[in-house]
Amino acid sequence: MSEFKLQVLTPEGEKFNAAVESLVAPGWDGQFGVLPRHAAMVAALKRGVLTVKTNGQNNWFVVGEGVLEVATDSVVILCDDLTKSLGQEDAKAKIRQTEASSTHAGSAHAGSTHAGTTRAGAARDR
Repeated sequence: MSEFKLQVLTPEGEKFNAAVESLVAPGWDGQFGVLPRHAAMVAALKRGVLTVKTNGQNNWFVVGEGVLEVATDSVVILCDDLTKSLGQEDAKAKIRQTEASSTHAGSAHAGSTHAGTTRAGAARDR
């Protein structure tokens, strides 16, 4: 069985380092796969589900934005974060939860800015 080395690095350090059979990553133009002896390439990653096959079993991760580089017999991913998931649906749920939290935080910030502007305008009008 043919394999390649996968190393995932985040600002906190190395999160994954093992021989793998294949991977499927979330690129900005859609998902793409990497198999052993893949041509050299560099791709931008968006936050999404990273599927890694080791010992005939799929493993799922939530990967943050970053860059993936394929070289001879190895792949290196530099990304914001990497979180192990129980399965593909668990990974998707984690992504939805994070996106909802980000959206809520953004709207809460926008609301407080609007409220501050309204208070400032009311004080000015007095």
